[in-house]
Amino acid sequence: MPESGENAGRIARMSEMCRVAVLVSLSLPLTVGAATDVITPTLSTETRLGPAPVVPDRMPLKSWNTPELAAFSAGGFGTLDLSDRHLSRAFHNLIYTASEGTDMAWTGAVATCTPGTRSQAFKVAVLTRVQYFRAMAGVPSDTTFNATYLSKAQEAALMMSANDDLDHSPPPTWDCYTADGAQAAGSSNLSYGNYGWNAVYSQMRDNGSGNGAAGHRRWILYPQTQEMGTGDIPSGGGYASTNALWVFDGNYLGTRPTVRDTYVAWPPPGYVPYDVVFPRWSFSYPGANFSGATVSMTKDGIPVPIVTETVVNGYGEPTIVWVPDGLNANSYSTSWPQPAGDTTYTVTLGNISAGGGTIQETYDVTVFDPSVPGADEVSPEVIGSTDVTVGVAEPYTYDLIGDWVGDYELRETRLAAYSDIEGAEFGLGGIVDGTDASYDLITSGTRASGTYSFHMAQPSAQDQYFTLPQSLLIGSASMLRFSSRLGYATTTQVAKAQISLDDGASWSDVYTQAGTGGAGEGGFTPRSLSLAAYQDRTAIFRFYYEFQGGSYFYQTSTGVGFYVDDIEITDSYEVTDEIITDIGSDGAFDFTAAEADTFGLQVRGVPWPGFGGLEWSSLFMLEAVEGMACSGDVLVLMEPSYTSGTTECTATISIENGVNVTVGTGAKLLLTAPSVQLNPRFKVAMGGRLVIRN
Repeated sequence: MPESGENAGRIARMSEMCRVAVLVSLSLPLTVGAATDVITPTLSTETRLGPAPVVPDRMPLKSWNTPELAAFSAGGFGTLDLSDRHLSRAFHNLIYTASEGTDMAWTGAVATCTPGTRSQAFKVAVLTRVQYFRAMAGVPSDTTFNATYLSKAQEAALMMSANDDLDHSPPPTWDCYTADGAQAAGSSNLSYGNYGWNAVYSQMRDNGSGNGAAGHRRWILYPQTQEMGTGDIPSGGGYASTNALWVFDGNYLGTRPTVRDTYVAWPPPGYVPYDVVFPRWSFSYPGANFSGATVSMTKDGIPVPIVTETVVNGYGEPTIVWVPDGLNANSYSTSWPQPAGDTTYTVTLGNISAGGGTIQETYDVTVFDPSVPGADEVSPEVIGSTDVTVGVAEPYTYDLIGDWVGDYELRETRLAAYSDIEGAEFGLGGIVDGTDASYDLITSGTRASGTYSFHMAQPSAQDQYFTLPQSLLIGSASMLRFSSRLGYATTTQVAKAQISLDDGASWSDVYTQAGTGGAGEGGFTPRSLSLAAYQDRTAIFRFYYEFQGGSYFYQTSTGVGFYVDDIEITDSYEVTDEIITDIGSDGAFDFTAAEADTFGLQVRGVPWPGFGGLEWSSLFMLEAVEGMACSGDVLVLMEPSYTSGTTECTATISIENGVNVTVGTGAKLLLTAPSVQLNPRFKVAMGGRLVIRN
C-alpha cells in the first residue's frame, strides 16, 4: 500500500537533491477469496548523495590516540596482484561480501535525538568495506576507525535523518543539532536512503547528477588517509536511513605513501568483479592537470563511446572522470551490467600535465563475474591412499593455490544417505531464515503439495532468503528439484536458487526468474536442474528473492512474491561429523582414522585469517579398517577374523598366527608387498575379498 502519511510528509520536505521518487500509480487487482485487494508497486527509497565534502579551511588534527578498531590487521591487506583472476575473485567473495548482513544492534532513536551505540561487529563490517575498496585501488588499506570520528559521525547521521536532508553545514536550528555533529557533517561523505557498508558502496559508485567529479570516491581512496569514522542510522518510525562517513584526518597533504600503480584508478587495472565497476570511471594522479587530457577506451579491441565529465578539483587528488558505453550515471539505480564472460577494456589517457611534463597511461581492466570460477584456478585436491589402517598415520598431499594463500584447512567428514524432500511441513528445523520479521517464511496460504510452503516477499527494498541446513556431496546424476511460483513481482524482483561451495561465503545462481510486472504465475511449476557441474563437491543451497532497484511489490499477502515447495536434491549424500583443522601451507598432512569407517577429506585455502576460506576441494573418500600392522617382513594379525583391513609392507609378507584367520563374508583385506605368503590356517569366506598387489 502507499507510504504512510507521516513518511510521505517527511519525503515531501526533502530537498530536491535528496528527494525520493513518488509512488508508481499503477494499480493491479488481486483476488484473495471473496475479497479484492489493490496490489500496487512502489519505488524504493534509493540512495541519494549530497555533494562531496570539499577541503575545509582547517583540517582535523592528526590523532595520536590508539584507533578504536582495525578490520583486518595493522598492515591491512597488503598489495593485491589483480592480474590474478582467482585472487580478485577470492578477495571479493571473502572480503567484500563479509560485511553484508552484520547486525547493527542500534540502541538510539531519532525521535528523541539519541545517537545510540552500534555493535563492534557492525563498525568492523563498515570498515572492512572501506578497506576492500582501498586495497583493490592499490592504496594503503591499513585505514582504521578513530573513536572520536565514530562518535561525532553518529551525531551527524542522526541530524540528517531527523531533518530529512543532507547538509555539510547544518544550521543550529536543525532538529537534533550538535556542534560535534555539525563538525562531522563538514568532514564526511553523506548518504540518504541507506547506511553502513551499502553507503560505502553507494559513495564509491558516486551516481547522481551532482556527482560528475566522483568526489565521494576520491575521498575514500585518498592515499594519505589513515583514520576514518562512520555514523549510521537505520530507517524506522517514519525516518530514513542515513550515513556519515568521516573522510578527513590530519594527514591531508602529507607525504604520499607508496601506491601500487602510481596513479589511482577506479576500476583499477586487472581483474575487477562487475558489481564494483560502476558507470563512472575515474583516474587520479598527484599534482596533475587534466584540463587538456584525452581518454579513449576499447572493449575487447572494439572502440567504446565515452562521455567525459567536467574536471573539478578540491576532492582528494586531481582526477578525470568519464562514463563509457552510454550508461546513465546520473541515475542512482544504474549499475554495471553483468557480463556474459570475461570482458577486457583498454583505457588510454593522454596529454596529462604532471611534474613539468606530459604523461600518458594505458592499462587494461578485465570485468568478470565473481560467481564464475576461472579456467586456470587451482583447487587444493587431496592425493593419497584410499585405504588406511585405524590408528596409523597416513600421509597425504594437496595442491597449493598460489603465494597469496598463506594457510590451508582440512575438513574431515563422514557421509550419510540423503533423500529428504523439504516442504516446510515440519517447521524451520535447522533452516536459516533470512527474511523480514514482519511476515512468516512458512505459509499455508498457497502450496504445491501438503499443508505448507515457503514464501518470500519484500515489505522493504531488501533481499530475502532462506538456506537449507544440510551440506551435501553432489553426485554425477544429482538434480535440484523444487516447485515454485513467482506471483506479483516487478521485473527487478528476481527469484533465485543458489549453490555455495564455500559454506556460504559466496553463492552462484543455478536458477533465476524475474517478475513480469504483474500477477505472474497463478500456480506452482516443477523445476528440475542438473548439478553435474558440481560433481564430487560439497555444497549448501539457498533460495533467494533479490531486489535489483526501481519499483517493487511490497505487500506480503497471498499471491505476492516468491513461493517454494517440495525441495529435493537427488543422488546426494549428507556430510556429517565435520572436523576442521589447520594444516599449514606446505602441501602435506597426515590423517589418522580413529575408527573403522568411510571418511571424506577436503582441503581449502584461507588467504585472509578471520574471513573464512575458499571453496572446498573435491571430496576425497577413503576407507579405514582395523586390526593389523606391518613390522619388517611380518604382518601381525591382531584378531582371528576381519570385517575389513589394509596394510602395506616393503618386504615379503608372511602371516604368522597360531589361530585360524578368516576374511569374513562381505569383508575386504588388502595386502601390498613384493610378495605375500599365507599360512594354511588363513581362509577367505564365501563373499569375502582378499586383494594382493605389488
